[in-house]
Amino acid sequence: MATIQNGMISTTLRNTEDPDISQLSLETLEHEHSDSGLQSASSAASSGRCFITKRHGYYLKTVRWVNSMGKDEHSKYEVERLLRDLHLVQEGFLLEDPSNLTPLDRNLHYVLDKLSLFAITCSKETLRSFIALVDEENAIWQARRGMYFRYFRLHEPPLSNVTYELVLLHPHQFLQKKGTALTAFTCTEEGDSSGRMYFVSPDGALREGPDNSTPCFPAFTSGSGNTRARAPEDSNPNPDAPNPFLVILHAGRAFRRFRRQLHPPPLCAEYNELINLTLELVDKIYFKPLVEVLMERMKRNRAYLASIRDQNRGATAQVKILGRNSRTGRVVEEPGPGASHDELIEYTEYLMSGCDYIDEDEDSDNSDESDDEYESDDDDNL
Repeated sequence: MATIQNGMISTTLRNTEDPDISQLSLETLEHEHSDSGLQSASSAASSGRCFITKRHGYYLKTVRWVNSMGKDEHSKYEVERLLRDLHLVQEGFLLEDPSNLTPLDRNLHYVLDKLSLFAITCSKETLRSFIALVDEENAIWQARRGMYFRYFRLHEPPLSNVTYELVLLHPHQFLQKKGTALTAFTCTEEGDSSGRMYFVSPDGALREGPDNSTPCFPAFTSGSGNTRARAPEDSNPNPDAPNPFLVILHAGRAFRRFRRQLHPPPLCAEYNELINLTLELVDKIYFKPLVEVLMERMKRNRAYLASIRDQNRGATAQVKILGRNSRTGRVVEEPGPGASHDELIEYTEYLMSGCDYIDEDEDSDNSDESDDEYESDDDDNL
């Protein structure tokens, strides 16, 4: 039954689990132009939820927080190695790991991944705790003159007790039509789902109502819909939860690109504070002395591999692989000798940005766009 609270409509619905698609004995539909990478509905998890709205969907799309240059295997290896050497992921991490793949509603995926109209970062409380943690590890690395591996316990607080926030970078383009809303759901222990609509207010924030006095879209977790952060005593981490460091790096790239614009739209104070804290944390993640060591190692590895290729091919020329497109908004060439720390970081972010991105209408076999699972359409709301 719908009730009106503080002028807002709140609806409580019984949350029913979607039936197992395999029980329906549906045959796979084959079309002349079908993507060979698509799988039948029976092979996908029918209990999937959108990371943001917590809504079940039959066609969620997977966002990759960190990417590499198209289908270049060496680029993929370099990005994975760099993340491991920064000690942000577990040993053996691959870009296909669940911690780098998160389901989103199809429309939100397009707005985030292709249009970059918003970003997802951590809450202010989470960001501040991460800043203190990374600062501590950097100080130990510095004191031991590099004879130390930064150690981040991903399955322990604060890294396992994360809440996330939305930041609208182009607020008035985020929702296509004036008056439309983003509907998000929370779940009770009894299995009920309570949906609430959120609107873009005049100050550009996503709020419970179309004016600046209403609460912002709340911080959320990677769970099934409860916006409460995990309690410290919760010792059973979700193996499919996103790695918060990867989410933060993704947000950092979006925020840097946003601030490079000649005339970026003004944002509310809440969003600006989240952006500042995120970029502060990203700078500490890319700890200057550590990054310089890692980039020098990468150059040596590239030179060695190039020499091997030249010997095998009898060639002397070396062809650089540059991304045709990049989510950083531009192509960044490899820094030369004497490059500044900012240039090294810019190139590092470029490597992780998914350059060589091809629109799925141009190439439906692109691995970055073939992670489709389920879609749920809503004619009126995102």
